[in-house]
Amino acid sequence: MLFFAALGLASIYFFMKSQAKGELCTTGPYGLVRHPTYLVYFAFSVCLIVLYFLLEEASFGIIGFILLILSILNTRRIPEEEQRLAQVFPEYEEYRKKVRWRIVPYIY
Repeated sequence: MLFFAALGLASIYFFMKSQAKGELCTTGPYGLVRHPTYLVYFAFSVCLIVLYFLLEEASFGIIGFILLILSILNTRRIPEEEQRLAQVFPEYEEYRKKVRWRIVPYIY
């Protein structure tokens, strides 16, 4: 959990630093994956959902269903976001070729 908190803070730091200059963020976590904040959001959601259901003694099938819905919603949003980024930043296509992974290195 601490790893994802640190990754989230690093993502925000590098993103804000590049936004202040009006540039595309390509350093820090953005040098490994194109959307590190989605990974942090998903991991944090997993932790909260599991914690809630452990405390309430609910079914893990429901946890899986909720995570599936979150995954679908986030993966549908990413292509639209990348399309907007390509319109705003001409260098985004080169960045996309350099950083192949969207959320999780070597997986997606």
